[in-house]
Amino acid sequence: MDFRAFGIIPAAGSGLRTSLPLPKQFCLVAGRPLIAYTLKRFDRLPWMEEIYVAISEDWKDYMETLITQCKLTKIRLILGGTTRHRSIRNCIEELNRKFDTESSISGDSGNQVVIVHDAVRPFVDEDTLKQIAVAAKEHGASGAIRPLVSTVIASDENGILDHSLVRSKYRESHTPQAFRHSIIKTAYEKISEYDLDYGTECLHLALEYTGTKAKLLEAPDEVWKVTYRKDFFAAESIATENFSLVGLIMDDSTALTKHLQVALKEKNLQVGTTTAEITKLSEEVNCIILHKVTPTIDIISTSCYQAIDLLQQHSSYGGVITCIVSGVELNKTWHQVQRLAQQITTDIKLLQVYFVIIADQDIHIKEDSARLIKASNMVASLVYSRNQHLNGQVFVV
Repeated sequence: MDFRAFGIIPAAGSGLRTSLPLPKQFCLVAGRPLIAYTLKRFDRLPWMEEIYVAISEDWKDYMETLITQCKLTKIRLILGGTTRHRSIRNCIEELNRKFDTESSISGDSGNQVVIVHDAVRPFVDEDTLKQIAVAAKEHGASGAIRPLVSTVIASDENGILDHSLVRSKYRESHTPQAFRHSIIKTAYEKISEYDLDYGTECLHLALEYTGTKAKLLEAPDEVWKVTYRKDFFAAESIATENFSLVGLIMDDSTALTKHLQVALKEKNLQVGTTTAEITKLSEEVNCIILHKVTPTIDIISTSCYQAIDLLQQHSSYGGVITCIVSGVELNKTWHQVQRLAQQITTDIKLLQVYFVIIADQDIHIKEDSARLIKASNMVASLVYSRNQHLNGQVFVV
């Protein structure tokens, strides 16, 4: 990249359209706050210098904790305003101060591009972000667009159809949008109070106040925005499939491993590592499945806490551990595991832990055992759904 890139993410909104008790950017999706996916996506870009995130005062402490837990290094928190444009302006003003200071020291007038993106569009890909940034450097402004899904109509004051638009001539405007810093700086210096309070489109500001006509780029569907309550179901599915990497820590059981891999694949869950030693797991793993054969409760406990330590060190935010126990006497083991589960869920807040006991004392379970298949399907469902209401539960197959 022959320019410097900076991000702005307005995240001070209340999310009224979702009718949820929390602002939607902080609602959990597959065990993580929705905004965590967006921030992680930006923070990992090697060509992105800093990301300015506008938040409300009420969520400042929460965001500082989230940044630490997610190991984010490029995020700068800015107090947001009462509207989207006021929040973005606050971030622009902070950037202005940064560039003014740099210019006074080095004499460099700057070669910066600013990318504006919604906190609740968590699945945007790097290629789209890069294309938008490069286009902004060339044209002054650029933005992602998508085809209209429905026809747009207008009604009169009595609710009677007045006219409709030719759908093929129009596009939906999405983020990311990007601007040369000088252009977005000027736009927000000239912006009217009306646009600050009621406007939503940054590309319009660039056109209205600087005469800059943005380059519009067709974007993939991944730029979609989580807007309504129903959108969280789709976001949950996408996040689970795209951001879950499963590690298998297996005591000697080729049959169970095979059935687990099949069950996980059917859920579109990726298996990263299969090993007998937890230390050999990839750092990218955020879901661990343990299998212990004829273990004592101390072995089960030690293995679980080792898995917990690993996820807490390497997982960006949260994770899932499922411990399968086989070759044991059911009644005694169930009570011991139940106590362990209660202890773990009391000690550990960000991880979800499930236990599955295969009720068969024969350690050499037949490869086609219905219990192995049933246990594998149950484990895959638990990892996929990440149901918080089942956290700490002990299941018996």
